[in-house]
Amino acid sequence: MLICNGAAGGVVTWEAIVINPATSINTIISMSTNSTYNLPSTANFNSGIPQVLPFTAGEIQVNQGSTASWDAANNRFIINETGIYELDALSYFGAGGTTGASNYIGVNLGITKNGTAAANLIAGTRSNIGQLIAGSGNTPISFHCLVNLVAGDVIYLTMYRGAFDNATGTVQSQAPAGVSEARHFSLKKL
Repeated sequence: MLICNGAAGGVVTWEAIVINPATSINTIISMSTNSTYNLPSTANFNSGIPQVLPFTAGEIQVNQGSTASWDAANNRFIINETGIYELDALSYFGAGGTTGASNYIGVNLGITKNGTAAANLIAGTRSNIGQLIAGSGNTPISFHCLVNLVAGDVIYLTMYRGAFDNATGTVQSQAPAGVSEARHFSLKKL
C-alpha cells in the first residue's frame, strides 16, 4: 500500500506499507446471483427433501484467504480449517400459490453439512408464506448464524418445504415447473 506524505520541498513523497504475507487471512467468500433458478425437482421440494441452490465460480464477488473454498464442480463449500464460521444467506421464494387444505406454505432455507438431507441441517430459518403472497411475487427468506465447522466438512445452501404444511395442498410453481429464486450467500471464518 502506498501512502502519500505530501509535498516536501516541492516534491511529493510516498511511504510503502507492507502487510505481512505470513499472516493468515481468514476466508471471506461472497456469492451472489439475481438469475432465476428453477429447482430441479418440485416434487422433492414439496416432499421436504432439501434442494441445493446452485452457484457458479463466476458468481463469486469476494474470495479471500484459504480457510474455506468453493467447489464449483460439486456445488458446495469446502472447509479447510477448523473453527467458527459466520454464515449469511438470502433467497427469494416465488410460486404460483398453494391449493387444497393449506392456504400457506412453509419454506425452509438452510445450510446442510456433509450431506443434503434434512437430517444434515446445521443452520437456517423458516418462512410461512401466505397463498396470495406466494402467488404474487418473490418473498425474501434469510438467516445469519455462527457455526463450528471442522476441516473436511462440506456445506450446501438448500431450500425445502416444511413437511407438516403438506396436507392436501401443493406448490403451484412458476413455469417451467420450478421454484424461482435469486440467492446470496457469504461465509467468513472468525
